[in-house]
Amino acid sequence: MRELAVYDYRNYIENGTVGKRPSVRGVIIRGNRIAMAHSLRYDYYKFPGGGIDGDETHTETLIREVKEETGLTVIESSVSEYGYVLRKEKGKHEDLFIQENFYYFCDVTDTAGDQILDEYEAFEEFVPEWVEPETAIEANLYHDHKDKNTLLAKHMMEREAAVLRLLLDEGKFGPAAAEANAKRSEQQPDAGQRHQQQRQYTGLDEARKLIDDIIKRIRDEEAKRGAYVHLYGVGLMASLLALRRGYDRKTAEMAEVAGMLHDLLTYVDRNEDTDDHAHKCADYAKEHVLDCLKCYSEAEKEMIFNGIRNHSDKHIKGFWFDEIIKDADALQHSLRNPVEDYFYYHPRVHQVIDEVVNNR
Repeated sequence: MRELAVYDYRNYIENGTVGKRPSVRGVIIRGNRIAMAHSLRYDYYKFPGGGIDGDETHTETLIREVKEETGLTVIESSVSEYGYVLRKEKGKHEDLFIQENFYYFCDVTDTAGDQILDEYEAFEEFVPEWVEPETAIEANLYHDHKDKNTLLAKHMMEREAAVLRLLLDEGKFGPAAAEANAKRSEQQPDAGQRHQQQRQYTGLDEARKLIDDIIKRIRDEEAKRGAYVHLYGVGLMASLLALRRGYDRKTAEMAEVAGMLHDLLTYVDRNEDTDDHAHKCADYAKEHVLDCLKCYSEAEKEMIFNGIRNHSDKHIKGFWFDEIIKDADALQHSLRNPVEDYFYYHPRVHQVIDEVVNNR
């Protein structure tokens, strides 16, 4: 089966207790919508499916789980492989939790029956819903999930959002989308023509233009040089880390914008009090850049804002997007000046170097 993604969070004990839970999940698409289980209590979406019981085959698990969580009946002859996602992290009760998630395309009959929810599914108030993928992605990544905020829960929501994004990118929704995707592949320019093709304007271009305009107005040449080196350096490293950790290109772009903005005020106003500078830089970025951007939703701009606001809390492990900005900032400081003691000996730097350079 095709490998879709591997999420190795490296937050576990290598030689400790190990728990495994292989799961099977259904990808049920009709037109531009997909059938998913929606938790009304915590407002997130998951592919219908769950763990393999005993000697069940993948198809048997798929049919049973889809029926239990959505009331829909899978047409067995329609089942075909999509791919798997491997996830490794510290578990709730074990030192290392390993989960293989196997995703299968399938179709269902038109008549839906009653759900058969287990205790946790009933508590989370799962309901079947035909939803547009963009709606589910936004809910999983940006909505308030109340007290369902453990790393295991966050990583599960991120995984489902990533698979939805991959389905979108591959043109799996609607005949028009598939046809357009095929046509784009046929019309892909060869290497000699690519440099002549106009690149699509993105949110990164929009943000960079505003940031460039601000930096160009800095009169202190040393401060101006420092702004370009540090801000753009952190931005590039944040983009690299986002991609390295399995997030999609849109997330990597947003991480780069947050990196370019995270210390902008400190270069614009060298007399600004550095106490609580992360919060002040976030407010400045919001007023002068984020509020002007049209390429991002309000939820996306809020995530960038919080990444800037929390980037100084390097002693705290927080939201996954904030962690990207913190790690990128620490790494850029260290590589810009490898003899700078604080950052060289900061544990974050060693962890990120192990992750990126040593692939640990």
